[in-house]
Amino acid sequence: MQIIAENISYTFPSGKTILHNIGFSLAEGEKAALVGDNGTGKSTLLCILTGSLIPDSGSVYVTERLWTVPQH
Repeated sequence: MQIIAENISYTFPSGKTILHNIGFSLAEGEKAALVGDNGTGKSTLLCILTGSLIPDSGSVYVTERLWTVPQH
């Protein structure tokens, strides 16, 4: 699987910007961890990567469907 995220930005309806120009790529076989304090956008980024949330700007390319397990 390959994941490419380019210039991802997301602002909540309240006006709070949580992600601004996020970009990264993971090639076949690479592993990564997503670490950060509560409220920094980890779950939001994962929702964007799975396609369940649309970013305000930027693009996501994945070669296979991604799934997440909800926190609640």
